[in-house]
Amino acid sequence: MGNNCRRLWPLIFGREIDPRAEIIAPALAIRKAGYGEPTRDYKQELRDALKE
Repeated sequence: MGNNCRRLWPLIFGREIDPRAEIIAPALAIRKAGYGEPTRDYKQELRDALKE
């Protein structure tokens, strides 16, 4: 998908693009801000449960 974006973007918008920096990273930042940080460490809880 990134390769398609790099090839088509200049044809449509007349400039080059770095999809990771200009599309993916901002989208992930917005998603993370919406969810916030996890309230619990679920991975650690699973590890602890396996030890018991």
